[in-house]
Amino acid sequence: MDFKMNAVIHRRNDYENSLRTFQNKRMEYLEQEICAFDVETLRLLLYDLQKRGRTIETLTGVAI
Repeated sequence: MDFKMNAVIHRRNDYENSLRTFQNKRMEYLEQEICAFDVETLRLLLYDLQKRGRTIETLTGVAI
């Protein structure tokens, strides 16, 4: 999977809002990519996340 993302750092009063918006857009992109994964790739993704102590908290409205 090729992935390129430019980071923008905001130092304004609404920094947290800007960061939250950026994170939501990033998650929307990842949700689209994950939907295209086959079963084995999904298993490997979950295994890798668990191995590194990460979790996927919620994915709502996404049919995989």
